[in-house]
Amino acid sequence: MTMLRALTVLLGTLALGACGDPVRGPHVILLSVDTLRRDALYAHEPEALPLPNLDRFAEQCVRYENGLSVASWTLPSHASLLTGVYPDVHGATDRRVTLAGEVGTLAGALAARGYETAAFTGGGFLDAKYGLGRGFQRYEAKTHGKQEPAEDMPGLLARVRGFLGARAQSQRPLFLFLHTYAVHNYYDARAEAAELAEVAAPRGRKHYVDCVLGRQPCGSESWHELERLYRAELELFDQGFGELVEELETAGLWQDALVLLVSDHGEGFEPERERIHHGGRLHADQLAIPFLVRAPLVAARQEAGRVSLVDVMPTVLDFVGAPVPEGLDGRSLVPNLRAGEPLAPRALLAMEHYFSWSVGKRATAEEVTLLPLELAVIDEDGWYISGAGPEQVYAPGDDAQQANTGDAARAAAFRARLGARPFARPATDPAQEDEALDTSLDVLGYGGDKDE
Repeated sequence: MTMLRALTVLLGTLALGACGDPVRGPHVILLSVDTLRRDALYAHEPEALPLPNLDRFAEQCVRYENGLSVASWTLPSHASLLTGVYPDVHGATDRRVTLAGEVGTLAGALAARGYETAAFTGGGFLDAKYGLGRGFQRYEAKTHGKQEPAEDMPGLLARVRGFLGARAQSQRPLFLFLHTYAVHNYYDARAEAAELAEVAAPRGRKHYVDCVLGRQPCGSESWHELERLYRAELELFDQGFGELVEELETAGLWQDALVLLVSDHGEGFEPERERIHHGGRLHADQLAIPFLVRAPLVAARQEAGRVSLVDVMPTVLDFVGAPVPEGLDGRSLVPNLRAGEPLAPRALLAMEHYFSWSVGKRATAEEVTLLPLELAVIDEDGWYISGAGPEQVYAPGDDAQQANTGDAARAAAFRARLGARPFARPATDPAQEDEALDTSLDVLGYGGDKDE
């Protein structure tokens, strides 16, 4: 992109009016790669294996080394991503409830600004029945047939390609939200992934799902296979990501766009410590996520500041010149992106209202809980987790595996940081699940959640 072209885009962004359609503005592309661990990318972990397309993209980005999620499973994390508030505010904390009606969304704010808003998701907990489609003029969630595998990148790409062809002559700026379970369902042991992972005789989806949910003890060989399958699905996603970029470039949507790539949570592969899968725990393997931002006239670099999914909404709105609503839990990263202003220290939160782990097995709350079952506070002094078990405090920096808990005095100091926040979720409408949605959740490995 030439400097003149980028400057034109930026000036157009600054010229947006507070009301009405913008004359021009940067396209905004937000990509969520479900279950992508931060340390799976070379941009965040020097020992990570290469992923050519993702690595090339990361080199163009501001790479936030300490990106964090707000929860360790899909629904509450994405609700925070799209609203800028923590789960105790948006209320989408349980598969039985929806997003609170009074909470504004990023899509709604951009639509009011004159943006075309479109989303293509993998369905399941991103089904519109949970309220995440609010503000999108087009919201397409993948539905699944029984025993159908989760959608891979070619499937998402086909849907996006059809959309791009239909809007080829549009002059409106676009907010495009893309979500994929391509990495999430590594335990499906798809033939293509198994071949790439060199798993000659996969033990089958049921065996692997039982492993990751703790329903049966699994030996080290099964876990080694699962890790290789996870890596293989990531390599296949990388290939699809390269094709997606080509499609967006051809459509003229990529070159000068504000692009953000994040994940909703990580994944655990430590059965010996009962730290497996996701949901119900708030350790670093669950909450540490990639957080990559590529923006016009913003230099690529590493940033050590701690950021959260709740920062996405205020950052996007601020960047395109739209008003940032009051009362968000997140903050705009634009001063840091554009001027390199240091990020002021703050405590970040994560919450769990639905899942829990007991004796290595994942379970779900019998009823919708008002208060979090587990709560985490992360700041410059470390990582604090409070729940049904003993309090846990981990030192910053020197305990990456979070193996050594701190003393009671440090736990008390973290408790004091919580302040007067009530942490009580709002009353929200019940989710209207149906057979099709139940099937989709079953395909994604959540079929037994109601009975666990």
